[in-house]
Amino acid sequence: MTILLITVFSTALAAKIPEHSKVIVMNFGTLNNSQIVGLNLVDIEKPLYDYIIGCLSDDGRLDVIELPEGRLKTENINTVGLISPKDAKRVGELLNIPYIIYGKLLNVTADETDINVLENGLTIHAVKAQVVIRMVDTKSGIVIGAVTGEGQSKSSLVKAGTEILTVTIGSKTVTQDSVTQSLKKAVNKGINDLLNLLYKDKNK
Repeated sequence: MTILLITVFSTALAAKIPEHSKVIVMNFGTLNNSQIVGLNLVDIEKPLYDYIIGCLSDDGRLDVIELPEGRLKTENINTVGLISPKDAKRVGELLNIPYIIYGKLLNVTADETDINVLENGLTIHAVKAQVVIRMVDTKSGIVIGAVTGEGQSKSSLVKAGTEILTVTIGSKTVTQDSVTQSLKKAVNKGINDLLNLLYKDKNK
């Protein structure tokens, strides 16, 4: 509920920024969810970061600067998840960067419906991922745009000894590929919504 209220409030503050402004994307971190088994969530960090960089690069309206994570850590600045306004200001001062994009992987859930196809049991999965994405002005420390990106991917798992990489979410077994695809869609939706807020009155 708190995240939702912050998101709505921050979205209302979304303002236009100059095209080709420099921005750093922070590390979104891992999902702390003990209900997910069989997926190394640490391995999600780099792909999640790469998806975000890829979406921003494809759009082309912001100039993405590589995250100097080592340098920021030596300055005791948090680079993972939801960073504080104080840390955002310090990053801006140290690196002369006007904007930061940060956030977190909020959730990964799964629904499952069993149906029969010929002699094999076929399971249809709907995997849903949610990602919180925010942009902050480093001079003020104020969030100028915030969205929650949601992505869903459906895949099938044949129960006949087929070799597929699987993940267990709660009591449901899904494919790792469906998790990956839902994350990509969530990031794509979130970044597109954020850019639409920032440039809502301007054509690309």
